[in-house]
Amino acid sequence: NKMSSEQPKKRPSRSARRKNKFEKKKERVANKKHEVQEKKIQEKKALLDDHLGNLINVYEHLEKRIEVESTYSGQKRIRNGETGRYLPLNEDDEEWFNEDLKELDDTDPEYTGIALPPAGILVDGIPFHHRTNTQLDSIHINRLRKHGILLKKGFFAQEEDEKIRQNWREIADTYDLPDDSAQDYFILDKVNKREERIETLRFMKQIGFYPKMCKGLLNRSANQVMARARKLLVYNYACSGKKGEAPWTEEEEDQLLELYKELGASWSQISRIMNRERASVFKQHEKLTKPKKKAAVEEKWSCLHQYRLYATIKDILLKHPMKVILSQKKSYEKYEADIDWAEVAIRFSLQPEECQRRWTELKTALREFSEKNELTDPREMEEKFFGTNKVGQIDSENRSLYFLVNEKLAQCVELMKEQEGITRMKDVDVEELTRRIDESKISFKTSWAKGKRVKWRARNILYHFNRWKIIESMPTDSTFQDELDLLAYILRNTPGTTELEKLKSRQLADKYFEERGWEKRKHVRLLGSEEIENPPPLIVKNEIFYTGGLKVIKSIAPSQPPDAAGPSKKKRKRKRRASSVQDVGCEPKPKLENLDIEYESPPQSSYQPTENLEHEPNEYYDLDDNFYNEEEDYKEPLSGWNPEWDNQ
Repeated sequence: NKMSSEQPKKRPSRSARRKNKFEKKKERVANKKHEVQEKKIQEKKALLDDHLGNLINVYEHLEKRIEVESTYSGQKRIRNGETGRYLPLNEDDEEWFNEDLKELDDTDPEYTGIALPPAGILVDGIPFHHRTNTQLDSIHINRLRKHGILLKKGFFAQEEDEKIRQNWREIADTYDLPDDSAQDYFILDKVNKREERIETLRFMKQIGFYPKMCKGLLNRSANQVMARARKLLVYNYACSGKKGEAPWTEEEEDQLLELYKELGASWSQISRIMNRERASVFKQHEKLTKPKKKAAVEEKWSCLHQYRLYATIKDILLKHPMKVILSQKKSYEKYEADIDWAEVAIRFSLQPEECQRRWTELKTALREFSEKNELTDPREMEEKFFGTNKVGQIDSENRSLYFLVNEKLAQCVELMKEQEGITRMKDVDVEELTRRIDESKISFKTSWAKGKRVKWRARNILYHFNRWKIIESMPTDSTFQDELDLLAYILRNTPGTTELEKLKSRQLADKYFEERGWEKRKHVRLLGSEEIENPPPLIVKNEIFYTGGLKVIKSIAPSQPPDAAGPSKKKRKRKRRASSVQDVGCEPKPKLENLDIEYESPPQSSYQPTENLEHEPNEYYDLDDNFYNEEEDYKEPLSGWNPEWDNQ
């Protein structure tokens, strides 16, 4: 009875359910909108925080910059001309004003050989750039700049040299080191045995050798101090603060030759014995034993630069230089007094005194030549003495002594053709070509092997011939030997050392084809498009375009031939698709072996080639859209189809 007395729960009406559903959806949309707005607010807040942080950093940087500038504003700077100068302050380099970098150790990938402290410049009470003999990187220089230490570069001042000597004397007196033991600590080369070097380095680390040598030189690194101490205490330098060693005496030169006979090319040992730098000892030995090199340089200068010096003086003098040289009048001497030899020396990379000396020698040679040949005419003297037919040009014979002119390159290409079994440039044997050039006595100046130089020049020229469509114009049965023959022909007919020009090379190639009896190949392209009866040809440069007549490729060919002005810059940048235009040419016939084509019997076409096509009437066929069917196999042979074309 109790169960029956309870009334069942009444279900809400449909309108109430719809209203409840709409309110829940509205609440979800409002919550989502609130989340989006909250996210935008957080992003704006983060952006403002970053901007505020940047402003704070800018003010901190400005404060530190003012601190660095004020540190050195009252100090005396090194003037121009004095020894040494501070590294310049770079206002754009913000790394000076950054926070102290993290500490670096040997296991850190950013470790560069000198460990940095967490802050400041001291490591165990020693400046970090005085702890080891290692070059500083920008990370170290910026740390020093940040703390007011500007490194100096350039020559050492007299006070700095005296400080280095004083530091070495203190170390030697403290540890009872011999006076002649400086080279054992400043020169650690392979002359010392490995065990001795390790023991010396261990001793230097134990006593703090580098910090003691750098004491009082806060603006110099340990690497700079050790390099300067090596020159002051070991090598025989004339005096501090000046560039260069003391001049070599005759006794030292005799000693150098004797040591070379005894020790050979052991330049490290010889430099230790003579207290000279290794490079200086080697250069002095070269100077003493090979005087022919100097004579060769003098000869080269006389051949190539005598006329340049004469032409330079000729532009300066108010009178003709030949009249000034050959005249006995003292009034003509005033013209030479106006010559600014410093300006002339700049053009020849020489000292003014050297240029004046060479001009005096040239005048003496011209006077002797005039007396010997009884010449008085200035222009005739120029032509006879300098070997020029036109004033301002160096004799071609002198020029050919030192340059690989086109005529010599043509001779070398002829020697290249004599090698057997070469079908491309990679097959050329450089050593054999060099030997052939030497046997033929073809001389030219180059830092490479002669064969390598010739091969590089020939390959570069053939590359340009290929770009200029000269190689493509040759017959199909031509070989690599024919290409070399064409190259030699063009070089022989292009005298001098000038670069080959495109138009001139094409003209010479046409002339070469006529002499060989070859017919120049024409470039013909067929563009598949709508079938047009007797389509007009479009000639662009040396290429002839015909519309219609070729549809054997899956992709759709362009419906219009290219503009006469050529493709646009944007189209040239795109990768050319071989499936759009098939270059078939007149010779050879179209190669279709790489195309996946399935044939079926097409309807007979009404298209006939125009009379402008210089081909056989059955060489090209018009192929309709029904010709290619990807789903059906080949069923029956085409009418008028040559079976040999299947392989092509």
